[in-house]
Amino acid sequence: MRVKIVLLFFLMLFLPFNIFASLNIEVKQSNQWPEGSTEDIKLMVETLASQFQKYLRLENKIKDITINIEYGGPRIEYRTWKPNTHYIFLSVSGEWWQEQLFYQFAHEFCHILHNHHEFGTGHPNKWFYESICMMASIWSLDYMSEKWLEISPNNKWNDWGQWIKIYSDTNKDRQAVQFKGTSSEWLDEFEQFLRGDANNVFTHHLLVSQLSYNFILPIFQKNPEAWNAVRYMPTSKSKIDDYMKEWYNNVDIQYQQFVFDIAEVMGISVEETVIASIDADVNNDGYVDLSDVLIVRSAIQNSVSYNTDINGDGKTDEVDVLLVKQKAMEAIVAAAPSLKRLKRITTWGQLKRSN
Repeated sequence: MRVKIVLLFFLMLFLPFNIFASLNIEVKQSNQWPEGSTEDIKLMVETLASQFQKYLRLENKIKDITINIEYGGPRIEYRTWKPNTHYIFLSVSGEWWQEQLFYQFAHEFCHILHNHHEFGTGHPNKWFYESICMMASIWSLDYMSEKWLEISPNNKWNDWGQWIKIYSDTNKDRQAVQFKGTSSEWLDEFEQFLRGDANNVFTHHLLVSQLSYNFILPIFQKNPEAWNAVRYMPTSKSKIDDYMKEWYNNVDIQYQQFVFDIAEVMGISVEETVIASIDADVNNDGYVDLSDVLIVRSAIQNSVSYNTDINGDGKTDEVDVLLVKQKAMEAIVAAAPSLKRLKRITTWGQLKRSN
């Protein structure tokens, strides 16, 4: 018995911990499904979801999804009485229903990744969340078409890979999603319009696809671990220049390079957000650490005895939390030279920029 316990201990040490994580997907029976049984649908979406999940760290993985079909979809619902379950509604039909299923599911799965329920309706940055999710659809189709023979859950579907690629290429090659200029020019031309039309931004999906297909997609294709950064997208209503800086400060240090590259391809600088003059030692104990972060976060909803308006704009909000987090990380890096070396030599982006 002792030998078995020791063996299990060593297996847990040396095997990837996320092998013990699981995603539960329930597919509701419906006579509106196209060809294929409910069991087939479940296999298909589980296969696609697993391609996202394998790149997500354990704490970032999705746990429970319920899928329904309705002709008013696709859409996603969050129900407060079941906060750990996500409800996805799909609408597929016709000859390309399998590819539509993958396309729509990946889009809604991406909305789960960026915590869609925290943003509410009419959010001025909804266009940017949609651009990331539009990109997720194409990323998934390209990935599935390339890997299909390896990941196909059913031998009768072995020839699907070529059709998935055709569907993806058709979406990417449309004239409506092309853009002749730079991403900075795209932002100058369309950001203000999309921010002012937030409730209808999805109707402009071809427009936001110009940004996501042409500029953001290659980053995720080369480094799919970037999906972890999507889990940390802030709820800020700032314009995109400031929003990207807030996102950069909101992610864990190992994901900052992904946000840096997304911002860079959009012509935005994020590293200038380190402001040396800010005093983030909220509790005045001589250190900027987790205690200070927790105090500021608590002050957003509760009354505290400390001054938590870090940036001096007259209110305590997520921006103040981000600033304290950044200062705490700076303090950690400064106190641990080995961490600086780790960041410099292990992040793919740092390596790329140093070559």
